[in-house]
Amino acid sequence: MQGNGDPLFDLLERTGYARRDADGAMAWTGRDRVLLFLGDLVDGGTQPAEVLAAVTSLHGQARRAGGRVVVLRGNHEMMLLGALAMGAVPTSGEKWFTEGGLDTLARLAAARGAMIPDDIVSACFAPRLADFAELAPKVAPLLELVRGEYEDVLAFLEVETVSAALVNGCVLAVHAAPNFGAQRVATFVETEAEIIEVAWARAWVRVWPLDAAGLAARLAALKSRLDTEDGVCVRHIIFGHTPQDELMAPGFQKGRQYRVGRLIAPDPASGVPGLYNLLTVPREIAPGGALGGLCFDADGVAAVYGRSPVGDDGRWPEREALGDADPAFPGGGR
Repeated sequence: MQGNGDPLFDLLERTGYARRDADGAMAWTGRDRVLLFLGDLVDGGTQPAEVLAAVTSLHGQARRAGGRVVVLRGNHEMMLLGALAMGAVPTSGEKWFTEGGLDTLARLAAARGAMIPDDIVSACFAPRLADFAELAPKVAPLLELVRGEYEDVLAFLEVETVSAALVNGCVLAVHAAPNFGAQRVATFVETEAEIIEVAWARAWVRVWPLDAAGLAARLAALKSRLDTEDGVCVRHIIFGHTPQDELMAPGFQKGRQYRVGRLIAPDPASGVPGLYNLLTVPREIAPGGALGGLCFDADGVAAVYGRSPVGDDGRWPEREALGDADPAFPGGGR
């Protein structure tokens, strides 16, 4: 969702996972269901504080109700935590600050009453920072304020987010890429290099249009190794991170679409894998877009769309069936 709070909250209400209280806070209504976030909670939208507060709160509420909120750590969470771990005056972190991080930092600080210097506001609109050293002294107090004001949220991102998750023994979720070298689920991500790979890698899916058979073979080999453990039968791999022009939404300008997730799942025609897409809001449409989620329940796998842009083929449906009923998710998507 990358900081796009209102579309996210609309989607959660539409799917029955949460509702907005009178004060605007999100209340868990998902009972014992599982809600999975693929990471990149921030950087891009105008409501990073609201998104972080909602996800953190829903995580605790769901646990108390017998449900689960699983949050993957995306590359943007990694960059945020890295920047906030720097010393009093940052001397690095330019990548995060030019990938939406400076805007996120300013909005987080402003949400706690801070006045944002004009040159920081101007720099938020620049495609690249010309000289980070000039901004660093003014960035430093914003970092310090966010460290103090968002201590609980930052602890949540450090402790409660995970690099990869296996849900119900059949849905493997990663932010960017599977670890194709993994031998077992229990050791799917162990080393620092593997943590970076599953949060950052793009090359594996970009070969899809050029070598679908080769990618299918790699996925099949990974599945065969992971499926040796009791209770594991990987049938779906969910990921996000990488935009692909070949899979662009109708009406979106080239290179400006963002993804919340893609699903590799059994293809009725050829077995495995098949590729399904879900779309997130492009940066150019501030109030909404095609934010989407996947629902696994007794009716099967369905894509659920939030506010939908008008494209060449008309509006996206609110729900769209992607597959037949999955016996691993009986009666409510656990």
